[in-house]
Amino acid sequence: MRAYGIPQSVWFTECQTDDIAKKLGIDPLELRLKNCIPAGFKDPHNGITFHSYGLKQAMEKGAELIHWKEKRAEYDKPQSGEKRRGIGMAIFCYKTGVYPISLETASARMVLNQDGSAQLFMGATEIGQGADTVFAQMAAESSGLRFEIFILNPHRIPIQHPLTPGLMLLARPMFPVRLVRRWRKSLRENSSTMPCIW
Repeated sequence: MRAYGIPQSVWFTECQTDDIAKKLGIDPLELRLKNCIPAGFKDPHNGITFHSYGLKQAMEKGAELIHWKEKRAEYDKPQSGEKRRGIGMAIFCYKTGVYPISLETASARMVLNQDGSAQLFMGATEIGQGADTVFAQMAAESSGLRFEIFILNPHRIPIQHPLTPGLMLLARPMFPVRLVRRWRKSLRENSSTMPCIW
């Protein structure tokens, strides 16, 4: 679960969903499955098509693995004693609403310095979650350069929307990897014409 206020709001909506299912006499899983956004749904506000997100399939697979129907039927029987058993579920799916295109965007730039060090420019903000370390490690592994020579430069920041700390290491990692692949290709193609400085 990610970002500010999400755990609290998800707890409230999931409790409310269970209460609604109970009042309607519907299985909580069935109620959630019926209200999943279908593939091909077009957002009436921004016109973006919702192609897939896997939440419905995740619920169906989870229900199968934990034997949801069987356990619901068993635990619905009257129980007594100090220990009583039940089974429940909760779901959460994050779909970005970042203005104006409802897409998470980012960019990166890398420079190989004359002293052999490399600078990686990314707009990802380091707030203790380890973004600087992880991105430098990924760039080093993808380029074949040593991790120790990488410098993350926060002073000239490329495009990055928005901070989203819980999503940072999920949505951004491929940017340094793709960048380094292009950088290596460019280096191979142009190395014979690059001047040598001794």
